[in-house]
Amino acid sequence: FPPGVTTVLLSSLADESSLLLLSHLRRRGYPTVVLSPSPLPLLAPVTDHPSESDALAMRLLALVRRLRMSQVWRESPVIDWDQYWSLAPFLRFLTQPSHNARGS
Repeated sequence: FPPGVTTVLLSSLADESSLLLLSHLRRRGYPTVVLSPSPLPLLAPVTDHPSESDALAMRLLALVRRLRMSQVWRESPVIDWDQYWSLAPFLRFLTQPSHNARGS
C-alpha cells in the first residue's frame, strides 16, 4: 500500500513489540489506529465476590494495561476493545475521530 493509507493494528499490547511496530509504521508514512482487545474480561474471577487477593490482582492488571495504553497513545490512537461482541467503540472512532494528543 502507498504511504498515507490508514492502518489498523490489532494488538493486545501484551509486550513492547507493538510500540516498535507503531514507530516503524509512522516513520514509513502509515497513520495507524490500534484496536486492542483487552485480556481483562477473560481474566476476571467468575464469582460475584472475588477474594481480596483476586481483586488486588485484577486492579494491578488494570493499572498495567492503562499504563501500556497510555504509552501507545503517544504513537497512535488506541481503542480499548473490552466488549468482544461489539465494535461500537471502533466505529465511533471512525465516524467521530478525536485528535491525537501528539497534535499530528
